[in-house]
Amino acid sequence: ARAPWAVRRGAAPPAKSAVPPHAEEVTGDTANPEGETSPRPERAAAAPTGKYQTQSLVAIAEDFSHSTLGFEAEFRAARSECGQMIRSDAMTAFGLRIADVQFGGGRVAKSGWVQGSEWDPRDLLPRAGDTPMGQAIRDSLALIRGEAARLRQDGVPINRKILFLFTDGGATDHPVFEPARAELHKAENDERLFVFPVALGRYVPEIHRLSCKREAAVLKQGCFRELFAWTADLLARVSRSQPGDEIPLGSIEGWARMKG
Repeated sequence: ARAPWAVRRGAAPPAKSAVPPHAEEVTGDTANPEGETSPRPERAAAAPTGKYQTQSLVAIAEDFSHSTLGFEAEFRAARSECGQMIRSDAMTAFGLRIADVQFGGGRVAKSGWVQGSEWDPRDLLPRAGDTPMGQAIRDSLALIRGEAARLRQDGVPINRKILFLFTDGGATDHPVFEPARAELHKAENDERLFVFPVALGRYVPEIHRLSCKREAAVLKQGCFRELFAWTADLLARVSRSQPGDEIPLGSIEGWARMKG
């Protein structure tokens, strides 16, 4: 059985007293990362020191289908605040590389990878139509794998690989979704990819099958700012960690519930 939001791959479940309710720990990609070359920051004026040597890859997949129009403004404002928080903290800004994936209207749009210091989230699609979540999962995995391969080739050690997936409904590209979901589960098990699915305000059983490690967190009504503040805090913790460290993620109770 899956423990809600438990992400320590291959570890026995912690004792009840060890981890507070709705908290978890993320273990790094490897305790002995490949390469020693520091990544080149995209802003020369704020060149990082040795403490920024590792990079974590963060893909953010967002549902832009027609059904999300009702909370478009709240989502956009909270996402923008998250970007500001990441850019304002040097360790987070230079310890992350971030890419956006948006899906809706039968389309998937992808940004390029940018340093956290340059991440200013924008809408890549209009909100319309159906929900090609299966293709979005495939594209997200391809983005992460491609950037991980590039960094390793350049001698840049990778700390963690993370996929956030925000959606308010089920996939409409079912022939693609089922094999994509199986591929996602394989990446969780074999590639140490951490997947954080978030249901945007309503219960859809399909959402809870996105990750094989944890159920989706279900957003409490209107708690977008709290969700993205938690996301920024998590990424700050990730950027301050070393590969192999365990990171206490804190409580999600301020913005989410685990059932529908």
